[in-house]
Amino acid sequence: MWKKWLVALALTPIVAVGFAYQAAAQQITVRLGFSDPPTTTWGQAMAEFKRIVEAESGRRIQVQLFPSSQLGNIPEMIENVRRGAHEMTLGSPGLFSRFYPRADMLEMPFLVTDWDQAQRMLQSQAFRDMLKAAEQQTQIMIIGNLPYGFRNVINSKRSIKTVDDFKGLKLRTQSSPAHLAAFRALGANPVALPIDETYQAVRTGVVDGLENANSMLLAAKYPEIAKYVSLTRHLFGMLFVYMNPKFYNGLSEGDRTLLTRALRAAEAHNLKLSLEAEKSSVEGFRKMGAVITEVSPEALKAMRAAVQKVYDEFGQRFEPELSALQKAAQQQ
Repeated sequence: MWKKWLVALALTPIVAVGFAYQAAAQQITVRLGFSDPPTTTWGQAMAEFKRIVEAESGRRIQVQLFPSSQLGNIPEMIENVRRGAHEMTLGSPGLFSRFYPRADMLEMPFLVTDWDQAQRMLQSQAFRDMLKAAEQQTQIMIIGNLPYGFRNVINSKRSIKTVDDFKGLKLRTQSSPAHLAAFRALGANPVALPIDETYQAVRTGVVDGLENANSMLLAAKYPEIAKYVSLTRHLFGMLFVYMNPKFYNGLSEGDRTLLTRALRAAEAHNLKLSLEAEKSSVEGFRKMGAVITEVSPEALKAMRAAVQKVYDEFGQRFEPELSALQKAAQQQ
């Protein structure tokens, strides 16, 4: 199945505002910040982006990677890219919603339930139109997308087998209105924290746990401090790749082509690693002593029913785009 996705990815155009370019052959530095460890699938993908760009430019273009929030938290990095303080960053739609509120529709719970649905949604005209509108409103280029798979819940208190098991759990979530509303609807007490503050918050009991992709939870070694992993698959995660438009405007056509080709290769690398990580992560959790809970179809159905109020509250704000994304995902 991942081969089909990779073929489709190769055919996906960049969605970007049409900025003019100026030919240039000078030394170029690309500073690229992200919030998570370099061992995540997207961290490895950005290392591949760096390798290709530097190798094919003869190191005339150098990519400096700043993982683990070295350049600030995600909203700070997105703002810094917009201002030109650095050139590129990664960030989820939920945290980008601070700049473009409608991006939060991608954080709606159970929007898609498998990789095939996610592929159809991300390959749809509705998705491309949403990115174009976001770029035009924010003047931040979205030059790529790194889908990394479904997010699950890890905590130090108990396994989540039913909706009732969420009750009272203090869970770190993104600072996303839809995200926060979803966990309140499930009965948890969501706490919005920057990801770089979350490990310490879980370790000291400020929060009981968090939700995120398996690959990120393993890379950051969360099972060492929170052993209960429940495969809720409540959200399909992705990271947009942002670039400063003035920087892009100053690149020669050849340099743009190189960055584009390297980014497409990085996206494919991330996708391959993410699909493989979903298969291997459960064993990785077990090796770290985690207790794994496969949530039953009946329990997942009850969770989807519980979060319907999130669609009732937010759905109309995101129309007609939300319905268009849902329709694309459901098409066979």
